[in-house]
Amino acid sequence: MKYVLKYQDKLPEPVGELQVEMVAKFKELQREALGIFINKNNHFKSEFIKHGIPTTKIMMGHKFRDLDNGGKIITGKESESLTECFLDVSNYALMGAIQSAHDLKVQKKSRCDKCVYEIESRDGEYVALRCTTCLDSLKLKE
Repeated sequence: MKYVLKYQDKLPEPVGELQVEMVAKFKELQREALGIFINKNNHFKSEFIKHGIPTTKIMMGHKFRDLDNGGKIITGKESESLTECFLDVSNYALMGAIQSAHDLKVQKKSRCDKCVYEIESRDGEYVALRCTTCLDSLKLKE
């Protein structure tokens, strides 16, 4: 079943002082998650799209394992806070949602080993991701 975006024009209003405060905190952390996504995506070049939803689920599994370990990364030398680990999980969930909601599919077999995608837009709408090297395309709109 295809998901239909419901809140693009107007969001529901939070009811009560506590709700308003929680929405403000949620927005603050959403912005932080977006910063983490952009920073990591600049490095990894949208590889999650190339490998599809199964790889996104595997990466979420790794983060859930880290959460079970109190936020300490099991492999590697870095350590990250529990908050950052949760933000990574939310980003992986959104990466899966991007692939699912926009039905991303590679148009043809890649001609290069390291696709680096840029957003292609028409009339102000994002319509595809296109590799800057081999010009392979991932449609965002049918």
